[in-house]
Amino acid sequence: MGQPAGAFHIRSWFSRLMGRRGDASARGPSVLAVVEEGPARDAVAEAARREGWVLEIADSLKSVLDLPRAKRHAVVVYQRELPGMDWREAVSSCAGMAGRPCVILLSRLTDHNLWVELARNGGSDLLREPVEVQALGAAVHNAWSLWQTQQKLRRRADRQG
Repeated sequence: MGQPAGAFHIRSWFSRLMGRRGDASARGPSVLAVVEEGPARDAVAEAARREGWVLEIADSLKSVLDLPRAKRHAVVVYQRELPGMDWREAVSSCAGMAGRPCVILLSRLTDHNLWVELARNGGSDLLREPVEVQALGAAVHNAWSLWQTQQKLRRRADRQG
């Protein structure tokens, strides 16, 4: 199956260098970044390179949601000001994707009210734009840890249920 329009896939050079391509536990998280070209996309790509994420970048969430996919992402980074879809709808849609990824919202505005609204819609973190590579790396690491814990709890509940 092909990539959605406007999306491409980046494999971490570190994972290839270390020969860990086939071992999902040995590489970083699978991250979907829905961001415009520019500083935010550059920061995401740089953080992925540094941290060893498996990264997919899309211009719009619609292009990803329209394509039936079995691919599971642990973390979705979504840029709030993207045209075409209200960020609340986007965050809710991401929370319903396969594997229930943790959603990090990038926004020029970051205040308590936005944080509360993000949490109500299923988001896990909020970062101010322009985003710093180090802060993004830490946020994705925290989101990935949360996602891994949630996956373990779901598997345990499925075994008991």
